[in-house]
Amino acid sequence: MLCCGILAAAGLAAYSNSLANPFLFDDLPLIRDNPDLQQNWQPWRIIFTPTYRSRPVVGVTVGLNYALGGFDVRGYHAVNLAIHILAALALFGVVRRTLRGMNARSDLAGAADWIALASALIWVVHPLQTQAVTYLIQRCEALMGLFYLLALYAVIRAASSSRPAWWCAAAVAACALGMETKQVMLTAPFVALLYDRTFLAGSLREALRRRWRLYAAMAGTWLLLVHTFFLPIILELFIPALRSGQFQFAIAGATPGEYAQTQFAVLAHYLWLSVWPRLLCLDYAWPIATTAAEILPPAALILTLLGLTVWQSLRRRPAGFAGAAAFIILAPTSTLVPTQDLAFEHRMYLPLASLAALAICGGYMAGRWALRRMTASPVRRRRIGAVAGILLVGAVAGALGCRTFSRNEDYRSDLAMWSDIVVKRPGNARAWYTLGNVLSRQGRADEALASYRESLRLDPRRLDALNNLGNLLTTLGRFDEAEAAYRDAIRLNPEHSEIWSNVGLMFALQGKRERAIIALEEALRLDPQCQEAKVNLDRLSAPQPPVPATAP
Repeated sequence: MLCCGILAAAGLAAYSNSLANPFLFDDLPLIRDNPDLQQNWQPWRIIFTPTYRSRPVVGVTVGLNYALGGFDVRGYHAVNLAIHILAALALFGVVRRTLRGMNARSDLAGAADWIALASALIWVVHPLQTQAVTYLIQRCEALMGLFYLLALYAVIRAASSSRPAWWCAAAVAACALGMETKQVMLTAPFVALLYDRTFLAGSLREALRRRWRLYAAMAGTWLLLVHTFFLPIILELFIPALRSGQFQFAIAGATPGEYAQTQFAVLAHYLWLSVWPRLLCLDYAWPIATTAAEILPPAALILTLLGLTVWQSLRRRPAGFAGAAAFIILAPTSTLVPTQDLAFEHRMYLPLASLAALAICGGYMAGRWALRRMTASPVRRRRIGAVAGILLVGAVAGALGCRTFSRNEDYRSDLAMWSDIVVKRPGNARAWYTLGNVLSRQGRADEALASYRESLRLDPRRLDALNNLGNLLTTLGRFDEAEAAYRDAIRLNPEHSEIWSNVGLMFALQGKRERAIIALEEALRLDPQCQEAKVNLDRLSAPQPPVPATAP
């Protein structure tokens, strides 16, 4: 109970300044500006809306937040933080049970509670987790992580319980809930079976002989992913005409081969952030790796680590399981299936648990070895080890917690976040475009124009930047420049009704009635439901009042 209290207190302290942070980035279309949420706010209805149909458990939690507090961000942040702390407690339970189940003569077994506490403490305050906790819509990652750890904990308990059926049922239930939270959960049956083989049964054959029904039931929950994961991939790969849009290669900007070769550098970056989490970034817009210099060095590192992991795993070593679990969990987003973004920090939410436990166990064993060389007295070794361990873990956890607290400040406003992103990723055209939107809303027109133009310099085919640049120039009365921006946008996509509607408004503001009507009619031809074009066309088509005669 003391350990659990320490973990909860550490999590609350590290994220205490995040509760008032506003909705950002994907929070806006998926939560704040989501009409489905406002019209179908009941949790049992929102799971059938397009937004949350593929992740209904997340939809239920968001619906409950909206039902209880509307768009008060404090409620959403409180739920995210509660999920994260519960996940830390589950991790503590998994590591503690694992070490206690090892050989009684093992040094690790004798310090199971404290090693588990240190592992979960480092994990709960690590700043790499901020994207899954402070960035509200990424509660899907943290919630999936919670179900993942609960499923693994239930498998561990089932192996030693006198009534294993209840724990098996809990493992399957957690697995099913995770599948309906995020598709990365599909790796859970593999990791659970690997855990059983490494720590419980001693061999794969024995694990299947003892608990094949459990793993069959856990694998059966994959059926829940047919409509949200497997079918979109099949359509994307083999039937281009029926693509779902969830795994669009065009959006990702990479073929499967390009995506895979780029992931070596992405995984190396994740590993570096696990050790030195300084330059965290919400939106990397990671470029595709094309040269040998970009591919080969990180590939050598990752393939070496993968080889060591396989070697240790074949020998049924705990380090092999930790490494294999991290690789397996990352596999759905870091192998061959292109997703919209090549790199996102929240993907390390669960893999970081393996790395934290591995680092703490390695540090503990190294400390024991050093103390044996320093003194022959067991009592003195215990005293020195306890003091040194508390000081070292406390210092590392304190430093990480302070960095997490500082990182939460970047989420305090959309201006702060997007300004931070363009400093860290100056080649990110999407970040410059979004920063331009933020500056435009705040009335900082000159800075917004500069941001839009920088976005277009980096990506001249960015249609949204051209459109919003034209809109801002129209607002400023710089019609010639606005017309040039709209012309470039129409050249890229002549079927875009919103741009034609904006062109019509620009001509109307200049008094060019005929040209405005032509543009608005074209917008309605492309999209008969374009309300702004309808309204403006009705105004222009209304009979014009007679011009009064002027006095001589």
